[in-house]
Amino acid sequence: MAYYLKLNNSDEVRALTEAFSPFSMSTSAHRDLYMKLLQLSNDHDDVLFDFVLEAVRNARADGVNKYGRDEWKEQTIEEQLEHIVDHVADYQTGIKPDEDHASHAVCRALFWYGLIQMQREADLAAAERKASGR
Repeated sequence: MAYYLKLNNSDEVRALTEAFSPFSMSTSAHRDLYMKLLQLSNDHDDVLFDFVLEAVRNARADGVNKYGRDEWKEQTIEEQLEHIVDHVADYQTGIKPDEDHASHAVCRALFWYGLIQMQREADLAAAERKASGR
């Protein structure tokens, strides 16, 4: 059964943001990624995208219950890639059929992207500090 999620007003957007947010929203990269996801959903009114966003929100809730809210931040970019590959392989082989491996792989891909953006921001800040002599 597909779930359709239509974002009609700011309260729904805020509720979705709070429910789904895999990020602490502590960096501009997190906010930018999140706003891109929300804007894409609003701009395209795409049933498939809304379904995927809902599936990822559910995968995120599963992960928070199992590992805690910020576990993903403790991992490296490479470890996130390993998790993505593991979920894809588990999906293909049917291991743990009670787990939605596709949505977990997509959720991990968002974490992977978030870690890349966090690293880019850190590198940029370090370069700016070095250039300014601090």
